[in-house]
Amino acid sequence: MLGSIAAALSGFAFIVIGIGALFAPAISSAQYGLPTTDRTALALVRAIGGRDLVLGVIVVLLLGARNRAALELVLGVSILAAVVDVAAVSSVRDEARGARLGVHIGGAAALAAAWRLVHNERGAE
Repeated sequence: MLGSIAAALSGFAFIVIGIGALFAPAISSAQYGLPTTDRTALALVRAIGGRDLVLGVIVVLLLGARNRAALELVLGVSILAAVVDVAAVSSVRDEARGARLGVHIGGAAALAAAWRLVHNERGAE
């Protein structure tokens, strides 16, 4: 039960973050420490947003289909994507880096918790 709730929250968070990056890339660009007016940076942020949107839709669809094994796998891969985001943010050296890192590390930790809950519930089935 908690695993499903955590996975649903993760999936919907991915969807919201993805939509935000696609339609308001300057805001998301700032969260990565990228220039908010550079067209190349904004294109990269839109691509990351597309990735997040797709991951979120997949998580929600797998929850609906009750495919716990695939859900566990997708959440695990999503953790890797979040860790890569942390690495990208950590490469930007400025005064706001710590706050941005906190947001991205928190997201990775939340995904890891969701994965763990789904994993534990799947093992109990």
